[in-house]
Amino acid sequence: MAGRRGAAQTRLGLGLGWACLISSALAATSARADDVVVVVGVGDDASAVDAQAQQVRAALPTGVVHPSLEAAREGLAPPGGPVTELAQAQGTLDAADVAFNAAELERSVTLLDALIKQLEVDAAFSAEKGALLEKARLSCARRLLGLAGPTETGKGETKNGARARAHLAAAVRADPTLVLDDSAPPKLRSLLALAVDDVKKGGHGAVAVKSTPSGAAVVLEGKTIGYTPLVTASTVATGRYRLWVEKNGQKSHVRTVDVSEATLGADIALVIEGAVRFPEAGGIGLRRPLTALSADDLSRLALKVGAQKLALVGDDQGASFTIVSDDKGRVIGSASGLDVNATAAFIAAPTMTSPAPAWLVESLTSTSPAGPGADEGPPWALIGAGVGGAVLVVGAVIAGVVIAANPQTFVTISVVEGVP
Repeated sequence: MAGRRGAAQTRLGLGLGWACLISSALAATSARADDVVVVVGVGDDASAVDAQAQQVRAALPTGVVHPSLEAAREGLAPPGGPVTELAQAQGTLDAADVAFNAAELERSVTLLDALIKQLEVDAAFSAEKGALLEKARLSCARRLLGLAGPTETGKGETKNGARARAHLAAAVRADPTLVLDDSAPPKLRSLLALAVDDVKKGGHGAVAVKSTPSGAAVVLEGKTIGYTPLVTASTVATGRYRLWVEKNGQKSHVRTVDVSEATLGADIALVIEGAVRFPEAGGIGLRRPLTALSADDLSRLALKVGAQKLALVGDDQGASFTIVSDDKGRVIGSASGLDVNATAAFIAAPTMTSPAPAWLVESLTSTSPAGPGADEGPPWALIGAGVGGAVLVVGAVIAGVVIAANPQTFVTISVVEGVP
């Protein structure tokens, strides 16, 4: 009996010991989690501010936990996927024309088909690539009709005619105003009319986009469809598109989105995406933002790089400054004129000592927590309900929230990054 009691006491002691160790570890982890900080160099003089930020990172106190720079960079990096260089794409298009002029019709079509497939999944799509893609689709359709021969009447009844019709339908989705030039043969015009009908039968949806700052061009598959804040009519053909916004030479990440028969909405932080840069020496940098960063912008930035504290280190007309904010976007410290070691110490224990440049932060007194956007939440998020159904967001990568043009509209987003 005494032996059993002793064994039980021993097990209890061991259990309490493990509990204390686990509690201590959890407490240590919790304490350290509050100190995860990412240092960002901010300003137009990239080489100077990025070098300063790198020195500050190296001088951070031992007690400050710094995440992997690679992991932090991944949080801001554009969606991955295959990329075709513009010069390479133009070279393939030129080679296809050379083959066509040499009466090598099949080789020309093969080159164009390959180029179309590459550009349709390009993760760094652009308006220039969009123009090349349209030209490739039209040229390929025209040459497929040549391969089809006289058995093709312009209705897509042959294999090559059907392929040509599909290329024309894709071109119409990207540009609903598409017209053929005067040199287009009657069969191609007939196929285009059928392709337009195909697109109409597929259904249409609306696109609603907000951005920070507003007034940015909304570009869908290489074509500008309006300026933010934008809510289109339900005239966008359903299907997969590349979408981004741009303003004053700054461009957001290219998102691959599926438009359904509803409203596709996005709130894009161009103020961050358009300004981010990745120094060769490592770390993260920001160009001078298009507009001052709000608490929500700072919160998004912190969440994307996995930081509990953001330290913005930069230079304003020759005077250095440091701004520290928490993961809710609240500025908890601002100082100027600090050297590297003093800046590192200030980041570890920030206090509000001087005003920060107005061009960088919108407010230093905001205390209301700024929650992350819909892109920062779980990959499946129920965001609304209506009579007979619910609204569901599919995908967590798109930077923003869903906006319904009508509160009773059911909104479905399918966001696919880097997937053909």
